Amino acid sequence: MKNVFSAIIPFVFWSWNICFLSLAYLVILPNVGIALFLATFEGSVPLDLVLTLVYLIIVPAVSCFLATTKLKSQPQKLLSLFYGVEAPLFLFSLVRLFLIRELTPAGSLVVGTIFLALAAFFYYLFFGSLATKTYPENQEGVDRAADQPSYQPSYQPSYQELDRSTLKIGKFQLPREPLAWIQLGCHSLMILVGLYAATILLFYALPLGVSIVVYFFSFAWVAPFWQMISYRSFDIFLQISIVLVLIIFSSTLFVIMPSVYGSLYVYTGWLGWRDFERNYGKTKARLGSIATLTAWSVIFFTLQQQPQLQAFSLLENPGVNAGDRQELVKKSDTIRQGLLNSYLLSYRYLSTIEENNHIATLYKNVFHLPDNGANFTQIVYNQLLTPFLYQGDRADIEKAEKLYGQFFDTNIQKAEAPTITKAVQSTWNRDEAKAGLLNINQQKVWLQKQEVKVTEQGDWAEVELYEMYENQTPNLQEVYYSFSLPESAVITGLWLGDTDDRAKRFPYQVSPRGAAQQVYNNQVQERVDPALLEQVGTRQYRLRAFPIPAKLLRRDLDPANPRPTHMHLWLTYKVMQQPQGWALPDLGEKRNVFWNWLSKRSIDGKSISSDNWLPAFVEATKPLNLQAHQVTFPKGEVISAQPLAPEDYILPQGQRFAVIVDTSQSMAAQKQVLGKTWDWLNQNVAKNNEIHLYLPGTLGAEPRRIADL
Repeated sequence: MKNVFSAIIPFVFWSWNICFLSLAYLVILPNVGIALFLATFEGSVPLDLVLTLVYLIIVPAVSCFLATTKLKSQPQKLLSLFYGVEAPLFLFSLVRLFLIRELTPAGSLVVGTIFLALAAFFYYLFFGSLATKTYPENQEGVDRAADQPSYQPSYQPSYQELDRSTLKIGKFQLPREPLAWIQLGCHSLMILVGLYAATILLFYALPLGVSIVVYFFSFAWVAPFWQMISYRSFDIFLQISIVLVLIIFSSTLFVIMPSVYGSLYVYTGWLGWRDFERNYGKTKARLGSIATLTAWSVIFFTLQQQPQLQAFSLLENPGVNAGDRQELVKKSDTIRQGLLNSYLLSYRYLSTIEENNHIATLYKNVFHLPDNGANFTQIVYNQLLTPFLYQGDRADIEKAEKLYGQFFDTNIQKAEAPTITKAVQSTWNRDEAKAGLLNINQQKVWLQKQEVKVTEQGDWAEVELYEMYENQTPNLQEVYYSFSLPESAVITGLWLGDTDDRAKRFPYQVSPRGAAQQVYNNQVQERVDPALLEQVGTRQYRLRAFPIPAKLLRRDLDPANPRPTHMHLWLTYKVMQQPQGWALPDLGEKRNVFWNWLSKRSIDGKSISSDNWLPAFVEATKPLNLQAHQVTFPKGEVISAQPLAPEDYILPQGQRFAVIVDTSQSMAAQKQVLGKTWDWLNQNVAKNNEIHLYLPGTLGAEPRRIADL
């Protein structure tokens, strides 16, 4: 019987590794891996997903290497390597790659504990205990070779024992006891992980095992199998047969995995505890294990409290007086984290607790359990999976977005763009990540090229901004910029073109603002090529360009009738020189357009690399020397412009000013600027003028007017 068991273990190990290698290198790597590597290189998915894919690919190869080198003379250990290290690591990599997205703190603790236990199991399997002398040495009259035949180290560890209290690893001498305490803590958690993971796997293994047995003895597979033999070619029959064998083989191994995995981890955890007890005593061993499990439990239950529950509770009654509102503002971080957690529930959790009912459905279908029994099974399963389930419902997404806008006075997608982007990117699906970025960051039109040219004319210059856009979506898109220029700047031209040929640019027209908007809207509806540049303030401008041609699919390409693939835009303006140089447009807001490190951007032929749209200034080649200018119009009108000296600037006298201060939460970021501005008003304006302060009402407060500052 022992010989039969010894022969079955290598067969299971190598057969399953053939399945692993085939799945990793023939299915996952070509279908998912290449696209995932490219998406990581582009920056659209995070690095940790690629690392998970790397684990998935190299785990079978490394396991095979260890089996043929370190465990060649110990085939009985292949079962421990397979079910204790390789299979759980491979299975978890699949779950992390295809199911789990952005980990929450509680989920990170569970996942980290599983990996810690796996690492401790691997170390004990190959190196043994740090609490006792190196195997195979008898200690305290105990024959360890006879006592633990399956857990002697696979090969001589790379450390040397100096005495009972010291280990030498390379050039370093390390005390044995602290390392032994760490190993004791890991083995204590190993028992917890073994029971936890085995219980979760058991929920699936039981119905799967029963389904396999019932289906086999129902002989429902005979007719389709015979039909496949009769009407299919031999090659197709062989391929389908191999797939069926792999499915049946894998299902059978998965059915027994909970019991084998759980027993291996519980037994190994107990062995590590016993090794520590023999060298340091039972009291210390018990205290170490109890302290580890207690500390872990406290951390887990602390992290398990999902922040949206407290955030919603705080915002249900924001208070009616200034004190209540001020207390609420002090808890802004708690409210922010809670609302953001609800808004990202689709990315941070597998589902809501209410929606997670597949176990009840499975047990009803397989075991024909009544509703009460099936629902109880689902409740138990959900309790084990609470770190990965959302406590609430999907209506909280819209609710969180609304409350965030009301409390923080800003859009959640704009205010939390980095966090939301990170969550959206946490997926193996490259297309899904890109689609999420399109929706969250409005990354619909790529700024492929940007060129700035400055032509100096003494104390003024003409600036040309040229940009080329490439649509990333199958729909027509609009580019929107809101920017400011100095008061001395004047726009001189705006052109669009579907090529970079300046001779084929579409000409512009200057119109009153209302008429220009009407023409633009009409052209947008007719889907022709308009661009609109409006001056909406003394220094503020708004630029819109439509349509950016839709991204063409390969089937849409027609060499005989080429269609535009890019949109080109030219903007020119003249501006007076400032001490810093020549002012460039200062971006206030952008929509749809984005740029990255692949965008080609330059100023006067020199490449630039910046997260900003444009730098604030271009350095002038000559020092500032403002001159008087005079313009004579055809009808004889003359306009003269004289540079102002510092003494020419005079502040108003004897005037009344109304100062309105926004008291919403979004003004917190401007607190220092507001203070400096207020000090300047008090020192320079309030002495010779009358100032009234107006505070609008927020969070239910009454608006106030303060006449006596």
